[in-house]
Parts: sequence; structure tokens; C-alpha cells
Amino acid sequence: MQGHMLQALCIPAVIVFASALVLVAAVLCAVAVRALRRAAAREMALNVDLARQKEALRQAERKSMNKSNAFASASHDIRSALSAIAGLVDMSRQEAQSLPAVMENLDQMGVCTNKLFDILNSILDTSKVESGKMQLEEAEFSMADVLQESVDMAYVTAVRRGVEVVWDPCDFSVLRCATVLGDSKRLKQILDNLLGNALKFTDEGHVVLRSWATRPITGSNVRAPSRFVHPRHGGGGFLGCLFRARKRPGDQDHVQNDPNLVEFYFEVVDTGIGIPQEKRMSVFENYVQVNNGQGGTGLGLGIVQSFVRLMGGEISIKDKEPGERGTCFAFNVLLKISEVQQPQDIEEGPSVPLGTLNRSISIATAFQEASNFKGVHCVLYVHGYETRRILQTWMESIEVKVWLVPQAEFIGSTLEKVQSNSTATATAECGSADRCFSSKEMVNLLRNNSSPRRAILGGIPSGILVVIDVSGGETEEICQEMAKLARIKHQAPCKVVLLEDIKTPSNDLRRLKDMGCDLVLRKPVHGSRQFTLLMTLRDLQVLDAQAQSSHLGPEIAGNSQQQDLPDVVVPCVEDTAASTEASCLAQKPGDDKPLAGMRILLAEDNLVLQSIQRKIMNQLGAFVTVAQNGAMAVNLLREALEQANASEEDIVSLPYHVIFMDCQMPGMDGYEATKLIREEEQRYEIHAPIIALTAHDMEEDLQKAIDAGMDLHLAKPISRKKIVDAVRSVCKCEN
Repeated sequence: MQGHMLQALCIPAVIVFASALVLVAAVLCAVAVRALRRAAAREMALNVDLARQKEALRQAERKSMNKSNAFASASHDIRSALSAIAGLVDMSRQEAQSLPAVMENLDQMGVCTNKLFDILNSILDTSKVESGKMQLEEAEFSMADVLQESVDMAYVTAVRRGVEVVWDPCDFSVLRCATVLGDSKRLKQILDNLLGNALKFTDEGHVVLRSWATRPITGSNVRAPSRFVHPRHGGGGFLGCLFRARKRPGDQDHVQNDPNLVEFYFEVVDTGIGIPQEKRMSVFENYVQVNNGQGGTGLGLGIVQSFVRLMGGEISIKDKEPGERGTCFAFNVLLKISEVQQPQDIEEGPSVPLGTLNRSISIATAFQEASNFKGVHCVLYVHGYETRRILQTWMESIEVKVWLVPQAEFIGSTLEKVQSNSTATATAECGSADRCFSSKEMVNLLRNNSSPRRAILGGIPSGILVVIDVSGGETEEICQEMAKLARIKHQAPCKVVLLEDIKTPSNDLRRLKDMGCDLVLRKPVHGSRQFTLLMTLRDLQVLDAQAQSSHLGPEIAGNSQQQDLPDVVVPCVEDTAASTEASCLAQKPGDDKPLAGMRILLAEDNLVLQSIQRKIMNQLGAFVTVAQNGAMAVNLLREALEQANASEEDIVSLPYHVIFMDCQMPGMDGYEATKLIREEEQRYEIHAPIIALTAHDMEEDLQKAIDAGMDLHLAKPISRKKIVDAVRSVCKCEN
């Protein structure tokens, strides 16, 4: 009975439990279905969003491509228009030589045109950096020449503003490094930008470019040794902190694996308004201007930082001493040393005769050799604190006794003091020598004494170098003082060097030169001009040795030949650097038609540029045939070849010595025209040099020109010098 009752009670319980399970399962199924529906809805929404994002990405890519194409087309048109303006200005200068007011206006137009070119190039460089298309070239160049050219260009602007600009070689390690491999164009762009910014914000004082060179220490971070820190900043190692701050992966291995790397350090220091501490973090951002109202696009320092990093370095702003005005930008770059010069030559180079080397290696070798000019005195009258400090420090480092002259009227009295002090010192020495040594012992003393012998014999310096800065006017005072030099020259070897700048009147300079000047150098004095001063000092040593040979007799004269005196004499020229550059030109003096007799085919669709370039080439002596587009250029060449082939000559001559081909023309562009010309030439087994003319300066444009069969690539504007150099280059290769 109880079993039946228990069974009766269990059945409902089971039913209730089963019902509960079914209910729970139903609820779970409903929840699962709802969750699946929500997941499906979310997936559908995500797919829709993904499709929208893909479409937005495609639209952005299309817009970016359209923007790039429009930008390329606009930059081409802008550069073409600016090239036309630059060409017209250049042509007008030839006809306005007798009109000073017009020449001044043309100069201002040229400055404005160059400014627009700079802005356009900055925008193009920024675009290339952002797109990752910026590539550095690797060619051999002289670091000293790049620094000198940049400072010389900045000096032209600085003279008008009354600001001193100079390159401080510091320990002369850069001058001891002859040639390196790298992108000199981008390095110069870095220097020009930093120097230009420094001048823009400096109204008084100076802008100084300091430079050092060293070999990176293998196995350690790239940093500047203590000897590369400017003395007044101590050995705090700012440069070490600066160049360790942003070390990127792979930099250390790069330094360790290439023993031929040279590390260059630079500082651009000015006494301008400075940059506030809170704004230094944003100074290298594109489109950011720290000091508003000063002009510019805000692109310069961003591009500078990109170029420095591409060269394996870093750039930052260095703190100046408390109370000092201005800003100091410091950066380093890594470059490969040229095969012509071994790495150890930076510190200590071999003694090689200067006449057997080119100019850059000659300068490097001269500064590598240990120089001792003890006994030589220098009377230094120079305007500009930094220029005076650099020259004084350098001369004292090579044992030259420097006499600073505060004002022009004290030049003569300073020379008299040089004589009187030297005579008094030498008299005391010679007096004791006469009592203690016989004449034979005196000869032995002169042979073995490393100091200048002329001072012992007569109390006169072994040589006197007089450096007079005539850039500040004071012509009358300087002329009066130079008249006093006549009685000095017959007592001791003496050289007079005048320093002038672009504002020095030519009449005053001619008057001073007629009064006995040996050398004229243009400020700023650095690089090749400092090398000229070094050679002048060696010239004084040679003259002193020759004078001693005639006074001391054959016994001592024979010994003087054993001395390590240099055999280099400085020529009496106005500027060694200028004369060297002039001698590099192939054309003869007075040859104003270097392209005389040449036949040139010019393919250019822009009528203004066509007229300008044709006139320039005609003025250079060439016969020019013009084609409006690529198809016309191909037809002209084909017709000329057919006519030449119809003649009885066995060999078909070139109808045109050179072809200038604009790359972007309507109808048939320059690339397609070049390919057709090359195909046509194969039938006659000839090759006409083709020079590409383009308003684009991108690496892909250069490669595209090479692939089409062009021989040379020129970016507009095309100046007279570019035309002559390009024609000579391709014709030399053809020969």
C-alpha cells in the first residue's frame, strides 16, 4: 500500500521535473536563437562597416592619387613658369648692363624667383619624405668645399644685415679629411637651411658654423669624444647625450660593421632671439612655425631632421650658457670615406707633394702635416670678433706670434714694436753667445737649433705676415700705414694680405694693391682661403731660408737644405679659390661662344621657355632647330637621317650634335619620342646624345629618363652654365 502511494507521488514529481527541464531548454533555445540573431546582426553590421571602410579607403587612395597627380602637374606648371621668369631675368641682364636701376630691379626679381623655387622644393621634399620615396645619392665630394660654399652664400646676406658669418674649423679635422662619399646636395640643403634660419632671427652679432670629424668608436654608441666639445662648454658631453638620445635599432651594428665611416659633427650658433624652451619639442614638426611673423612655410627644420636621420645622425637644440643670446643647433652625420684617402689620414696623413694631388687632397695634406712657424710674426687687423678669434687661435696653434691691432692707425706702430721687441730679445741672446761660443760653435748652434736662425743673427723675425681688413672702410688711414711697410720688407721677409668683402669699393682696393699688397682674399676667411694663408706662411719660411743662405755662407747654406722646409710658394693672386675654380673651366678666356658650330635640336612645347632657351643657345654659338612636341622631333630627326643617307658618304653623320628633350609634352611626350629616336638610330648605327628637360626632380623621373634611353637629366630652370656643362658632359662621353 505504501509502495503504491510512493509511486503515485513520484510520477507527478518526475512530470514536474521534466516540465521544468523542457522549460529551461526552451528558454535556453530562445536565448541562443536571440544571441545568434544578434551575432548575425552584428556580423552584418561589421560587414557593412568593413565594406564602407574599404570603399572609404579606395576613395582615399583615389583622392590621394588624384592629389598626387594634380600636385605633380601643378608643380610642373609652377616650375615651368618660374623657369621662364628666371630665364627672362637672365636674358635681360645681358641687355641692362648700363642701367643700374634696371639691374637692381632684375636682381630683386632673381631673389624672389629663387625664394619661390626654395618653397616649391621644400614642399616637394616633404612630399617625398612622407611617401618614403626620398633616397640619398652617393658620390665623392669634399666636405670642406660644401661647408665653404654654404657659409659664403650666407655671408652675402649677412653683410647686408651687418651680421658676421664665419666657419670655425675648430680642430681642423674636417680640413684634414679630403673627400668622402655621400649626398652633398642634401647635406648642403641642411646647412643652408640652418644658416638661413639663424640669419633670419639674428639682427646683430654673429652666426658661426663649427665642425669636427672623427671615426666612430667601434662597440659603443655614436657620440662625440670630449675633444669635440667646444672648450667653453666644457666636457659635459652634451653631444654625447644628444647623439645617444635617439639611437635607432641597427645603428650600432651599422657603425661596427663599416670601418670606413667618418662621423661629422656640426653646430650652427647664432646670437639671435633664440627659441623658448617650451617650444623646442615642436620645432622639427612640419608646418609649425615657432616665431610667427618671420615668414617661411614651417617645412625647413622638419626636412632637415629627415635628411639628418637618413644620413645616420640626429639633430637637436643645444643649451647655451646662462645669459647668452641665441640658439645652437647641433647635429651629426655618418659618411663613408673616399677610397682615395685612408681613414687614418684624418688624424695623421702622409707627406705627399702638393703638385701631384688635386685641390681637395692638397688642402687636406697641407693641414695634415705638422707645421711649426716659430719665429714668424703676424700683425692682425681684422673686423669681426669671431673671425679675429679663429685666425688668432689657429696661428698661435702653429707657433706664430700674433699681434692684434685695435685700430687701423696703430698698424705701423705695432710693426715697430715687433721689430723692437725682437731686436731686444735677440741682442740679449747674441750678447751671451758671443762671449761663450767661438764662430765655429756658433755655426754648430745654428745647425742644431730648431728655432729660426734669423732672430739669433740679427734680431729680426724670420718672417712677418701683415693681415689688414679693408672691408670696414678707413682707406686713408690704411694707406698711410701701408706706406710704413716699405722699410720693413728689406729687413725681413714680409707679406701683406688684404681682406675685402663684396661691399669694398673697387677703386679703394686697386689703390691699396698698388701700394705693395701681395695677396687679396675675400671674406669670410676659411677653407681654401685659410689654406692660402698657410701657404703664405710657408712662403715666408722659404724666403727666410734663401736669405740665410746668402748671409751665412756655404757651410750653413748647405745645412739649410737639410731643413724640412716646404717647397711650395704661394702665387700672388687675388683669391686662390677663385683662380682655381676659374682654371677648371675648359673654355679659354674671352670665349663667350663655347657651343660655336654645334647643331642642337630643342623639343619644347612651352613657347616662352622655347624662346628663352633658343636665344640662350644662339648666344652660346649653337644653331638651334625647334620642335613643338615629341612627334615633330622624331620627324625632324628621321628626315635629316634620310637626307644624310641619300648622300654618297659611307658613314651617316649626326644631324644634331645634341638633342634637348622636354619630358612632358602634349601628344607624344619626351620619353616616347626618345624610344622612337633610339629605334631609328639603330638603322644607321649612330647615337645622338639626348638631354632630358623636366620640371620634376624626383628619383623616379631620373630612372624613367634612363629607361627611355636618355643620356642626361636636367631639372628646370636651365641656366647658361647648365646648358654648357651638360653639352660638354654628353659630348665628352660620346667622344
